[in-house]
Amino acid sequence: MRCLQIPRFSRGALVALLPCALAHADVVADWNAIALKTLASPEQDAAQVAHAMATVHVAMFEVMNFIEGGYVPRFLVRPPAPVSGSGEAAAAAAAHYVLRELRPDRSAELDAALERSLAFITDAQQKANARVWGRHLGANIYAIRSADIGGLGARVPRVEARNADSVANITALNGGVARVVEAKRLKPIDAARVHALTAMALSDAYAAAPAADSLAASE
Repeated sequence: MRCLQIPRFSRGALVALLPCALAHADVVADWNAIALKTLASPEQDAAQVAHAMATVHVAMFEVMNFIEGGYVPRFLVRPPAPVSGSGEAAAAAAAHYVLRELRPDRSAELDAALERSLAFITDAQQKANARVWGRHLGANIYAIRSADIGGLGARVPRVEARNADSVANITALNGGVARVVEAKRLKPIDAARVHALTAMALSDAYAAAPAADSLAASE
């Protein structure tokens, strides 16, 4: 089987890159790291990992944009009036929803992560609103993009070394994006947009290469 050709990174580079997503204490960085930990295991299909990561990041950005505005939405309609509440908190709830749908076996761990993300909100109603917006809008994004996800366990996992390398490269490239976001000190919504755009591009690149992948698998 031939994996999509993307730049190779050493295992040492992966170790160096992964902590950068955790170093900056914000919702986008935190849930990017959580998504990687939840989704990017070597035994999973690399194309599905890329698609799932993109779904998480698109959900986060679209939910933040729905509440805060600033960009033309791609998947969600623009609300007729400004929505009150924390876009970051709702984005965390959206990422939580998508990841729980993809990996229900990790629900307890993801629930605890969401509680940590929402801990800064002291008002009970605001916290409840963030959960509702995140769950509702995250579900919309998941439904739009889930037709060709099929769940991470839908296909037989590929355990060949080259696929493991490909998943490792997805992780490393994601870490590179996180480093750029951190260096630029972007606002959370802008960081979410950068992650969503780059994750979508990588997912689309994998989706565009099924014919070559099938041909190589038959060799």
